[in-house]
Amino acid sequence: SLTQAYIFPNPYRADTHGPTLMIAGLPNRSTIEIFSSSGSPVRTLEERDGDGGVAWDLTDESGSPVASGVYIVRIETESDESVILKSAVIR
Repeated sequence: SLTQAYIFPNPYRADTHGPTLMIAGLPNRSTIEIFSSSGSPVRTLEERDGDGGVAWDLTDESGSPVASGVYIVRIETESDESVILKSAVIR
């Protein structure tokens, strides 16, 4: 179930947090899609190892660091359950 899904730290602050943002509380075989606040795709991640979490290194698909802003995180399971969360990145 995705009722336990959460993002931390949120907001993420580059001056006080490590190099990654965690998306946790995930069931195995989840897909995580990250979008900018304007709806542009930023990155796709997958939970496949069964530990319930995925680390996002705050880069886009090409490996470039993302800018400060609000990001929309859509999580979907194989059974088509989905949830949308928001995260703020402050550089």
